[in-house]
Amino acid sequence: MDQDYDLIVVGTGFASSFFLSAYLARCRADARVLVLERGRRDTHAWQLRHRQPASTSPQATFVNRHRRKQWFYT
Repeated sequence: MDQDYDLIVVGTGFASSFFLSAYLARCRADARVLVLERGRRDTHAWQLRHRQPASTSPQATFVNRHRRKQWFYT
């Protein structure tokens, strides 16, 4: 895979999406951007039916070595 990108974004959480939006507003028109995301893409209908934003549990997205601190951000 011999491809060049101007920007590679890993994850589509709030911060990376906010950064990407600002970058796209300022970059040149032919900029090459690669966005990587892990996990399933649950449809809006699935989210409504299951009343949750994703089928991947928050605990499966990070390693918490501090048991007193919770990191449930989606």
